[in-house]
Amino acid sequence: MAAITLPARSAQAGRIRPLNPLSDSAAVTDLIRLCFRLTGEQENRHTTAFSRLSDLTARIPRLGEMASMPRTGFVWEQNGEIVGNVSLIPFYQRHQRIYLIANVATHPAYRRRGIGRALTEHALNYARARKAEAVWLQVRDDNPTAIRIYTDLGFVERDRRTSWLSSQSHDVTLVQPSYHFRPRLASDWPRQKAWLRSIYPDEEAWYRRLDWNLFAPGLRYWLRRFLMDFEVRHWSVEKDGAVQAILSWVLVSNVLWLALPPQTDQPALTFLLQRVRQTLAHYRPLSLDLPAGLGDEALRLAGFEPQRTLLWMRAPGATS
Repeated sequence: MAAITLPARSAQAGRIRPLNPLSDSAAVTDLIRLCFRLTGEQENRHTTAFSRLSDLTARIPRLGEMASMPRTGFVWEQNGEIVGNVSLIPFYQRHQRIYLIANVATHPAYRRRGIGRALTEHALNYARARKAEAVWLQVRDDNPTAIRIYTDLGFVERDRRTSWLSSQSHDVTLVQPSYHFRPRLASDWPRQKAWLRSIYPDEEAWYRRLDWNLFAPGLRYWLRRFLMDFEVRHWSVEKDGAVQAILSWVLVSNVLWLALPPQTDQPALTFLLQRVRQTLAHYRPLSLDLPAGLGDEALRLAGFEPQRTLLWMRAPGATS
């Protein structure tokens, strides 16, 4: 795709061009870190890819001249300098292509010139030209300017989710002795699966890439996990013989997956989280991703801290 130059009044004669993952990776990594103030622990899987390429090209300076990687997004170039970026990441679900727009960043010195909007719109059009079924993006809930731009471009909020991280300094204090903490039983699985699909909607399954059947009991699924080297553990909390919530832990990612009914028993959830934290004391920090507002008080009492809340926004693709 040819570079595009916008009118000077909108972005002062800069241009959009495809990202070269090799030669541009160092500049894009620096730009993203500057704009989002990322630390090593806060980088996501999309940003880390740029960092690895940056390290690679630093070791092999001519590698960028030797090969051209597939396009993963676009940059805004001004006077030979990269001052804007947008990443475009393809996913597939049921044989349909979905794109995620990520890492929309504009250098602070070049903001309020329409660069971020132009990059996002260009990425959206690129995805539609490739017959994407839908285009998604995530944006922090405390960024009203970006939310307004995305809304103007046709994106609609579909979900709002908060990521949580266990505190290193929290002293676990077990509460509510009337609750019973135990390993999940096979008989718990049907309700757990239903609760999981409610908390983690199928509409977003393309992003999580986690098959719930990996949580299922039985020899068949145990063998599948064994062959995949996929370790998962489950715990339930009961009150008066009724299951109140179920928590699963995936070793490879150190992520917790919560399953509970719409009417949440907050003390039961606090108790479950505290007991699991005690059980996994050597695997900190533990993370969770939940719908915004779900179990906030229970999570805080159990020593989890909110990291950020993201709006999941969707725009129709070429086939919608």
